[in-house]
Amino acid sequence: MVKILIDLKKNVDENASVYFEKAKKSKKKILGAQDALKKSQKKLSDLQKKADKEKLEFEKKEKAVKRKKEYYEKFRWFISSEDFLVIGGRDATSNEVVIKKQ
Repeated sequence: MVKILIDLKKNVDENASVYFEKAKKSKKKILGAQDALKKSQKKLSDLQKKADKEKLEFEKKEKAVKRKKEYYEKFRWFISSEDFLVIGGRDATSNEVVIKKQ
């Protein structure tokens, strides 16, 4: 149910033109809102695609990084030029642990 208020100071044509102008403004607002909604939906879908891509890349990197640590990695170590593994403790106690490990 639509209520229409009529201004008694205006004639029929003037009252009709007032409501016609209001209708035109409403149509423009609706079109503008629809355009804004479409732009927002497109932007949202683009951001979701970007987030999905970043998530996949992060998961790939995470899988590549995880590996089993070797026992000697908790000590000071390096590979010599003759391909020997050289292990040293970080302090006197860890030196004892390295000696007992052999």
